[in-house]
Amino acid sequence: MTNERDNFVDKHRLSNKGLTKFTLRGKTKVQCQLKLYCLVHNIEKIKNYGKIAA
Repeated sequence: MTNERDNFVDKHRLSNKGLTKFTLRGKTKVQCQLKLYCLVHNIEKIKNYGKIAA
């Protein structure tokens, strides 16, 4: 399951947000948790940098 995080381009951002290890077990659950962290990251980017250009 660590491979998902290792392949993530901005893994330092995950560790800055407190994701140093996954709290769930199983590939499907870990992938879901990673997607949730990515979703939160993208929402924060929208909040900080404005609306998405259409």
